[in-house]
Amino acid sequence: MGHSREGFSGSVCRLIGFASLTSESIGEVIGEQQCDLFQDMSRLHRDGWGTAWLEENPTGEPTVAAVRSASTGFGDVDLRSSLISQPSRARIAHLRLASKGMPVRSENTHPYVAGNLAFAHNGGILPPDELRAMVHPEFRTGVHGNTDSELYFALIRQNVRDGRSLLRATVDAVAAVRERYPLVSLNALLLGPDQLIGVHASRHTPIPHSEFADSGLPHSELPLEHTTDYYRMGYFRSENGSIAFSSVGIDMAGWHQLPQESVTSVDLQTLETDVVALETADSLTA
Repeated sequence: MGHSREGFSGSVCRLIGFASLTSESIGEVIGEQQCDLFQDMSRLHRDGWGTAWLEENPTGEPTVAAVRSASTGFGDVDLRSSLISQPSRARIAHLRLASKGMPVRSENTHPYVAGNLAFAHNGGILPPDELRAMVHPEFRTGVHGNTDSELYFALIRQNVRDGRSLLRATVDAVAAVRERYPLVSLNALLLGPDQLIGVHASRHTPIPHSEFADSGLPHSELPLEHTTDYYRMGYFRSENGSIAFSSVGIDMAGWHQLPQESVTSVDLQTLETDVVALETADSLTA
């Protein structure tokens, strides 16, 4: 099977998320100044923002809710409120700088939500023809935008429908896409009623310097580590055991790097983690 090596610069987005045993805001877990740094990155990643979180439905069962906006998150009071003053047991948030040729509209804004799952991606799986062919027609009909990221999410959901656990479904999707697209970033956050999953898979992805230049933002004003280690993702444990995931751009002093080419699952009932390296993915049980 051939490997696609075109179009690997991809979209330039930022990810953050957390899980806790109690209801907290992201600001309570990592600090309000960190949230300010995250929101300030929407000066660059300015093509929309979104967030998904866990709440209880009328029967008391956990369910995923979301808000998405195609407007810039810079100065947006709703984005700040979602980071600082809206508690939940788990939340993910995304800032988008659209890939070239991808329209800025709500349907293309992350996180995507379907089947009580929410998904946000930082990368570009381009050209998307092989990815689209991997997704069965019944799942392609549920894709409402025109991004490769939503196809990536559809592939994970397809694996879940086939009877795999959410972790197994994600690992298998990442491994399959990685085989066909060796250079792309598959970094992602996935939130379900029982798990928060972080994907750090971008070992060979080049830093998208051209997208930074095209933004018009002076080099001196680019967010932290954007020109040195853009696709790195880290994790942080608070004193009460809550765990946060983030891409670079906030102050990561005291954070640890998520293993490259791996998928990390957090059990929302216990906050225990399970890390699966792609090279050992075949040994994971369903």
